[in-house]
Amino acid sequence: MKIAHLDLECSNLSADWGIVICACIKWDGGKIDTFRLSDYKQKDIMDDSGVCVAMRDALNEADMWTGWYSARFDIPYLQARLLYHGKEPISSKVPHVDLWRTSRYQLKLSSNRLANIQRFFKLSASKTAIDQGVWIRAIAGNKRCMKQVVDHCKEDVKMLEEAYHKLLPLIKGHPNIGLFEQNPEGVIACPKCGSSRMQRNGHLVTQTRRYQRWRCRDCGSSASSRLAEKVENPPLKP
Repeated sequence: MKIAHLDLECSNLSADWGIVICACIKWDGGKIDTFRLSDYKQKDIMDDSGVCVAMRDALNEADMWTGWYSARFDIPYLQARLLYHGKEPISSKVPHVDLWRTSRYQLKLSSNRLANIQRFFKLSASKTAIDQGVWIRAIAGNKRCMKQVVDHCKEDVKMLEEAYHKLLPLIKGHPNIGLFEQNPEGVIACPKCGSSRMQRNGHLVTQTRRYQRWRCRDCGSSASSRLAEKVENPPLKP
């Protein structure tokens, strides 16, 4: 399964006032793809169509996206810029996990900013310091500033990958990765990481069924599978 950890660096927080300077994708367990404003031919200094289209095409190749506040910033920002340039938008059918939501609703921290997650969990990647003037100089063609923006973006996607694996057991609505794995018939696979190292963990009983609960010994995620037997309910008296 191709998981894309994504991040954008933009000149303004609103897509009608700013542009995408740089975008990065960290493929889970693999390389980082970088898309710079300076890599593409521009009609003028505010033309970010090249980097937006390249980012769109890469994201459409993924089976799943993750980001930080990406459902409310990165993806809507990219969609807005694509439509502004008259380009086809990103597919709306790719599953998208916004890790900010997992932190916001599954943890109780003083701040849900990615930098605080890095500090709290002691992630190896770290936020790099950068001031506002660097973004402007990067747009103007300053190579040193563009490199600084790119390095900043790369550290963010590295941090995203680490945060994803740390928060994996708590993520709700995660696609079932077990369906992507070539598991023998009848083998229970973890829906979050695809591992077959599943440990029985009691039962879940509903009004009509009993389910076997499982715990993944690799990522710690929980799962359940339906057992054959039903829970018999006594007939209602007339």
